[in-house]
Formats: sequence, structure tokens, C-alpha cells
Amino acid sequence: MTAEEKANPSQKRPIILSPWLVMLGALVLYGITLQHWVTLSSLPIVAKITGWDWHPIPLPWRDGYAAPLFLLLTCPFRVLPVGWQPAALNAFAAACAALTLGLLAASVRLLPHDRTREQRQREGGGFALLSVPAAFLPALFAVLMMSLQLNFWRNATTCSEEMLDLLIFAALIYCILKFRISQNDDWLSGFAFIYGLGTTENWALIGFFPFFLTALIWIKGVNFFNGRFLGRLAGCGALGLLLYLLIPAIGSLGGERANFWDLLHLELGAQSYGLRMVPRWIVAVAALPSLLPLFFAGIKWPSFEGEVSAAGSGLTKLMFRLLHIFFLLLALVLFLFSPKLPLSEAPVGFLTFYYMGALCLGYFSGYVLLVFGKGASQAWENRSSVAAICNVVVTGALWILAVGAPAWLLWQNVPHIKAGRSNALADFSREIVQDLPAKPVIILSDDSVKSYLLEAALSRAGKPNNNIMIDTASLAHREYVAHLIARYPDLKKLTPAIERFPHVMSADLMKQYLYNLSRKYAIYYLHPSFGYFFEVFYLKPHGLVYELQPYIKDAVEEPQLTSAELEENDVVWARVQKNALPEFPALAKLDPDASAIAVSYSVALDSWGVCLQKAGRFPQANAQFAEAARIDPQNFIAKINREYNDRLQKNNHQPVNAEDLLYKALVAYRGLVPILRFNGPSDEPGLNLEFGKLMAEGHDYRQAAILFKRRLQLMPSDVSAELDLAKTFVDWGEPDRAIEEIVKLRANPAANKWDVSRVEALAYLGKNNFPAAEKILLSAFQENQHDEARVSILAEFYRVTAYSALRSANEAAQKKDEALQKKEVEEAGRRFTNSLSYIERELKVLTEASHNSSDPYGVPDVLLKKAEVEMMLKTFKAAIATLDKVMELQPKNATALLNRAIAEIQLEQYPAAKEDYKTLRKLMPNQPYLIDFGLADIAARQKNSAEEIRCLKRYLETGPDDTPEYQQVKQRLRKLESH
Repeated sequence: MTAEEKANPSQKRPIILSPWLVMLGALVLYGITLQHWVTLSSLPIVAKITGWDWHPIPLPWRDGYAAPLFLLLTCPFRVLPVGWQPAALNAFAAACAALTLGLLAASVRLLPHDRTREQRQREGGGFALLSVPAAFLPALFAVLMMSLQLNFWRNATTCSEEMLDLLIFAALIYCILKFRISQNDDWLSGFAFIYGLGTTENWALIGFFPFFLTALIWIKGVNFFNGRFLGRLAGCGALGLLLYLLIPAIGSLGGERANFWDLLHLELGAQSYGLRMVPRWIVAVAALPSLLPLFFAGIKWPSFEGEVSAAGSGLTKLMFRLLHIFFLLLALVLFLFSPKLPLSEAPVGFLTFYYMGALCLGYFSGYVLLVFGKGASQAWENRSSVAAICNVVVTGALWILAVGAPAWLLWQNVPHIKAGRSNALADFSREIVQDLPAKPVIILSDDSVKSYLLEAALSRAGKPNNNIMIDTASLAHREYVAHLIARYPDLKKLTPAIERFPHVMSADLMKQYLYNLSRKYAIYYLHPSFGYFFEVFYLKPHGLVYELQPYIKDAVEEPQLTSAELEENDVVWARVQKNALPEFPALAKLDPDASAIAVSYSVALDSWGVCLQKAGRFPQANAQFAEAARIDPQNFIAKINREYNDRLQKNNHQPVNAEDLLYKALVAYRGLVPILRFNGPSDEPGLNLEFGKLMAEGHDYRQAAILFKRRLQLMPSDVSAELDLAKTFVDWGEPDRAIEEIVKLRANPAANKWDVSRVEALAYLGKNNFPAAEKILLSAFQENQHDEARVSILAEFYRVTAYSALRSANEAAQKKDEALQKKEVEEAGRRFTNSLSYIERELKVLTEASHNSSDPYGVPDVLLKKAEVEMMLKTFKAAIATLDKVMELQPKNATALLNRAIAEIQLEQYPAAKEDYKTLRKLMPNQPYLIDFGLADIAARQKNSAEEIRCLKRYLETGPDDTPEYQQVKQRLRKLESH
């Protein structure tokens, strides 16, 4: 030990902050402000414990990561009555927070204060622990700032997995600091075990691993690289990592396709996704105020005794002092000016970075007390009066900050905590329960959190939930349907044998299944929605919930609400607007739950306003739109609806100029679908046209037609709406209705003749009247033979109708009508030939238009169609030549490569085909079954049965098992193996 490191006994005994006292104070604080019910952020976690979440184990199609340690520690809560479990889980979070703060106080006390020469001159305590009389201040300062930080406070008063994660992080740091004092390897063994457990729980520990490893090597020194020690550490860590096996073990005990190793892979994949979810730059910015200062504080700086210049020595000392003060202020800024993001919007709470910031506060405030508040130990280092005044000022400023900063945080955050304890969530859920019928019904929701909220509300009221709860996001999957049948036995009578369900249902199958259920049960939605279900059902509002009613067959528009139904909803909304909504704008600014509920109220108000506007009640609708925009200023649709409502009241039906508001909405929500989801429906001609096109693109044709017809009600004879409506009827499979609209368009001089002809041809094509469609398209082509669109649609017309002729030929073959079969095959060949002719015309037009024959726009796609037609005409050499051109333009075009391999097989060019399949494995890593199917075909042609069997087995391992091709492969393999 050098002379500067020798301890000098302190004049006064230091006052130490007891960690037990900290924990007791934290329990009192968080006990007083504890949430006694659920929050929106805690509901998914509570649902895993209570059983409201039907499948808490990770699934390939379901986001989320199951935290095994949290589930293990909270198992005892499952024996409590369901109504008590949310409060018990909140208390568990408060206990974790109290333990974390106790560890923080203890860790700050264990921080070494011998990093700089000035510290070593002044610190006389054992192990370089702070021994000034006010040694309690750094720990108290750190604890107060951490405990009053808003995200920490919120996580401490409601059920939160992140609070357990932070407790683990705090325990890891405490173990390292205790080892520094005791040099007992048991602390590092405990560290490794806790790290293993924590890694299974908290993906962030994987990111922190290099920093913890560096700290261990730094403290342990060369002794770290001892084989026996490293083996012990690795063993303890591996023991903790065994917890990874808990969730797969539970999942493999039951459930369809619940394979242990598959579940383990999913669990690790979900954690990996969580690690990559947060952009690196956000992590870097969050870490800067905490990791950098801790790294600086961990270095034991030399004395710089070689400095011969007094000015240089003084400058070095000043620089170090200023750096310590800067890092103290930087950590303080992290707490005082961090953004108060709603927990639902923040990917993580970054509590670990706040914890490191608190450690920085503790260390650097201790430095100030020691260096600025205690005299130098050497007699010749007398301080000047200016230096003495500066020391007093700095030390006094620290005391002011230590008192003022926590007080300021408390003053800032108490309104947020009070807002979080408001009745907004309870009132919202109570209203939903009140609006639902008393008899059991089926309840749908696109948002599982709303379903959990209803479960929690019924549980809190002591009412059994006799309703059938269906999560629409999960309904497509066979596992979920099996769960529904097991939970609700009455559904079994209405559900076909589960074995007949595909693993993933199509939209049509789901619509049919729900329609069958509606024959016995009333079906309700917890919020306005749109999508494939609403091709079969329409929404009838009942306050905050919506009954699904099936459309009358062939109906295009939903029926208007009756006067009685309008009055019923008026009563509900009058009650809600009187009791629940007045304080929402202020609450929404303070609490994330209130903000989310404000969005739900706003969407419902906008939807109700649209109903009133369609019923002709313009003033009442205006008031609803205004209220929707008031409680959620981000509801741009409500603002546009209100502006158009003002026009309607003046008998002006022209669209409003909503470009600015729509642009803001697109920036805020990043797409039209989220706008509809978080703003509600529109009733303005411009938006109706835009959203109608969106619905048509998504194959929701009835909803698209409703929006186009609504625009036509507001703006009769509008060409855009009539044309889009006609196209929608064609796509919907209603060609006769499309032709009715075309008749109107023909009489409208503003309509574009080619657009009308194109839609009319498609309508006749839909009626299988090929000659009429062909006549219309050829007539339009004669008017402008250089129009790429007209050439393209003719090529596509002949290609599509050729396939139709082939289908007719297959049907004739099944009926053994050879004459008809021959006729249809010849007709298919004629149409493919015509298609090829127009495709070549299209290529010529594209090349001339682009003036760049090497890579003209759109040519690769057209060339692919050309090759497809050539293959159908069995001109495989020509097809290969065409596909070679595609590969020249797009060397990584997997479709072209796959088709070329198929053509090469037909020409018995097996080595070339195998080479193409080899390249395809790299281009299509997620679809290896396509390559294996082709290789099996080659093996079959070469009469290599063993290779064919191997390829078919690989196909069955990776191919989708709910396709006809899969079943054919199984039969083919069975036949091969039987020989």
C-alpha cells in the first residue's frame, strides 16, 4: 500500500443508511399507492396466472415470451380466489421493488472510494468504503431518486415482470461488490447461478454479459483464469439455465403438436426476438448516462506523480473533479428529464439503466462529500480560501440537490400516480359489463387485453363469466379451436370433428364457423372492427359493445338503426358522457391506461357519430365527433367527420380537403389500417373512397361496396365510386350487379371509355361469357394498339380463359366425354397461343416505352408469364430461353429458376435441373419441400427409388401438411415403400 492509500482515522463515526429501513420505507410508500386491481399493462401477466390466457406457452403464430422464473415464483398465487390474485401480484411487485431498493442502498455503501489520488488521500475507512459522517447521503440520494422515478414507481405498484428482472440485476451487482470485500468465491458462484436464472427471465442480461464479464475479470484479476474456478462458475450458471426447460416441459405435457424440443426452440426464438426488438441506437442512448460513468468510476486512476508542473498537476486535479461533477449531473439528468413514455408504448422500461444511474448518483455524490467536504490528509496541501469556498459551495449544492431533486420528482410524479389510481379503467369495464346482455353470448375481440379486462371486471364483481370468449387473432388455428371445445363443451355440438380442421383455417372457413355458431348464440364484439368477419355480419351498437347480425342474403348495405335502437344508445352515451368522460383529456395526459381507454372511448364515439349521421341526425352526430376529438386529439377521422358534418348541415355534400389531417394520421399511425383501428370509421366521401379501395384490396368486397355506395349516396353519379363499385362487384362474384353499374357509367359522359370497357369485359368473364368479353377487349384494342394496358389485359384474358378450358377438359375426362375433352384441349391451346402473341406485343411496347432494352420496367414479370405460357404449350426449349433472359435481368429470381428446373426435367436435362435446385436451396431456405419435390421427380424419371424415397421423406418433414399435394406425396411414398 502506498503512502497516499494509508488510512487516517475519521473524526466522527459515519452514519450509515440501513437497507432494512429502506425496504420498510419502500413497502410503506408502495403499499399506500399500490394498485388494488389490474392495469392494462399488467393484464397480460395477470391472465397467465389466473388462466384467462388460454395458452401462455410460446407459439409460432403468437407473440410473447413466457418468463419461467416469474411463473414459478407466482405459482402460490394460483391457489387464491381469482378476484384476489391481481392485488396479490401487485403486492409481489411492491416486495420486489422494496428488495431492489434495499440492495441499491447496500450496493452504494459497498462502492470503493479509492479510485483517484484525492480519494485515497482522504478516505480512511476499511476497504475504501465511504467513512465521512454523512455517509448515509449517497445511498439515500440514490434510493430516493430510484424509488420516485415514474417508471419504477408504476412497476412497483402493479404486477410487472420487469420488477423481478430488476431485482435480479440488483442482486448480481450486489454479489460482485460483496466479493470485492470478502474475496469469497461463494459470492461469485451465487452470481453465476442468479445470472443463469435471470437470463431465462430477462433477455437484457444477454446484452449485459460482456460488461459483467469485464467487471469480474477486473476485480478477480489473473486468478479469474483458473480452470477449477471457471468450471465452478460455468456449472452454477448452467444450473440456473436449466430453468429454460420449465416452459417446454409444461407445454409438452399436453396439447396438439406440443413437442418438447419444438417448444424449447420457440422459447429461445421468442427471447432472441425480444433482444432484437429494441433498436440498438435507443439502447446506446439510454446506456450513455449510466454505463460510461460506471466504467469511469471502475478505473483506479494513477497518482500522476511524474507531473513536474504545478499548473499541470492542478489542471489534472481540476479536470478529474469536473468530470466527477459532470457525471453526477448526467445521472441526475437521466432521472429528472427522462421521457415519461406510456408503458404500453415503450418496448421496455429501461429500469436497469435507471438502476445504474442510481449507482452513479451514489458513487459520485460520495466523491463530492469526500473530496470537497473533507480536508486533504497531507499537511503541505493547504487549501486556499478560494478553494475552501468552492468546496463549501459544491458540497452545499450537493445537499440541495439531494433534497430538492427527489422533492421535485415527487411533485412531478404524484399527479401521475394519482391518475393511475383513478376509476377510469374500472368505469370502462363496468360499462362494458352493463351493456352486455344477461344471457350467455359469444364475445369476440381483436385485442386479447380487452377480453382479459372483461374477465377481470366480472371476477371483481363476483359474477361468473358464462360467456364464450373468443380471441379472433387465435381463431384461425386448430389448437385454439380445440381449446374452445374443451373449455366450452356446448361448442362441441356446433363444431365439426377437430381432426377435419386444417392447422390454419382460411378466412372463408372462419366466417362459416362463426356463422354456424350465430344460429345458437348471440355474438358480440367488444369494439368496432372490420375485416373478413364483416363480410358475413354487420355491427349493431349497444353502447360500448356491438352485436353481430348476419346480413340478409345478397344485401349490400347494413340496415339502418330503428328509432328505438337510436334512443337506447342515446341513453347509454348520455350516461357515459356525464359520468366517465369529462375528466379524460386531463387523465390521458397523466396515465397510460387512461390514454388507452380514451382511445377506445373515442373510437366508439366516432362510430356512434357515424350511425347518427347516416340516420340523418346531423347535430347529434356533430356533438359525438367533437367529443371523440376532445378526449383523443389524435383521432383525425373524427375531426374529418366533424368537418364534413358541418358541410352536410349546410347542404354541401362535396368532400372536405382533408389532405393535411390525413397526412398527420398516416405519420402518426403509419398506415390506413391502423388509422381505422385507432380512430374509427369514416363518413366523408373522400375517405370512403380511400378506405373502400383498401377493403377491396383486402378482398373484403361487401365492406368496400358499402363504402362506395355511401359515397354515391352523398355524391350521386360520382364516376370514381361507380367504377370502383363495378370492379368490386366483379371481384365479389356479382357480375350482374357489375353490369348494372356499367350501364350507369355508359350514360355518364365523365367516365373513361377504356376503364368502363375493361370492367365490362371482366364482368362478362365472370359470367363465363367469353365471346362477349373477347369482343369488348378486341374492340378496345383496335382503338389503341400501342396502349400497354390494353395489350396486357388481352394477354391475361387469353391466359386465364385457357386455364378455364383446361379445367373443362379435365371435367370432360372424368365424365369420359372424349369429344368434349379434345375440343376443350384444342381451345386451350388456341387461347395460350393468342396469349403468347399478345405477351410478345406487350414486351415490344414496354421496350419501346423504356428506351432501354437491357432492363425495361416490368419486363421480368412479363417474361415470366411468357415462359409459363410456353411451358403450357410444351415448347420447353423456348421457355428455357425466356427464363434465361429473366435470370440475366434478375439473377436471384427464385420463380424463374424453379420454372427453368421444371422445364429442364421435361427435356431430360437432369444435371442442369439439379444445379438449379441446388441454387434454389440458397434462395428459398424456408421452402425446401419445393426443391425436394423436384428432386424426387428427377429420381423417379431416373428410376432411382431409394433417392426418390429420401426426397419424398424430406418433403413430408418440411411441407405444409394441409394441402392436397402433401397427401399425394404420402400416398406416393407409401406405394414406393410397399414394393
